[in-house]
Amino acid sequence: MPSRQTHVKVGVLGGCGFAAYRSREQDLPKMLLETIGGGVGGYFGSRLPDMIEPAMCPGHRQFAHSVAAGSGVAYSLYRLLEEWEKGCRSRAQYYGDKRNEEFASWFQKLSYAILEIFFRIVAGGLGGLGAGYISHLALDGRTPKGLPANS
Repeated sequence: MPSRQTHVKVGVLGGCGFAAYRSREQDLPKMLLETIGGGVGGYFGSRLPDMIEPAMCPGHRQFAHSVAAGSGVAYSLYRLLEEWEKGCRSRAQYYGDKRNEEFASWFQKLSYAILEIFFRIVAGGLGGLGAGYISHLALDGRTPKGLPANS
């Protein structure tokens, strides 16, 4: 059975890679922020199945560890991720534009910069979360016990 460390490493790498791929058409600073977000999302996504169903015994795999749950996550990524990313990127752009306004005070500019960075990281984190979750299931699916179909 893959260890927590293995799940986290694969989840972070998968989240970073997925977010980098999804943000590949943006300029480098934006892509880097989204890639960082993907790593953070991948970390939490890789831990999520075991947070929902803690590994108290070898038979702990139920719905959160099922093919049905993985399919639901994959379908959500396919259908909704582009819209979510667009929304986060739009908010980030809005705060970036506000940060560059002449009449903004230094405090407002700092606040806008923080919000701009936050929404860039969230844009990458959404896909990273899903990638981390799916990576957890993929690793568990390769064990002798495998994954339940739908439990």
